[in-house]
Amino acid sequence: EGVPDRVTEERRDELARIVRAGVVDGVDELVEGSVAVAAPILAADGIVGAVGIVGPAFRCGAACVEQARLALSAAARAIADGLV
Repeated sequence: EGVPDRVTEERRDELARIVRAGVVDGVDELVEGSVAVAAPILAADGIVGAVGIVGPAFRCGAACVEQARLALSAAARAIADGLV
């Protein structure tokens, strides 16, 4: 269903969870001491891209992450709406 064969079942499950949630965040995943937030851009046939931010964790606590989640989710929806 639009997912390359090289993607594992575990990765498919993770992507499905992200699509359901509309946003994902993580700490220390890309760079130690960083926080990242991203939202998938969805089209009828699946994920076509993403918008996200990465920054130092010491400057972005829980409130910052939540603000970023809301803003990126809205941005991803707006971009997706423009693709139609």
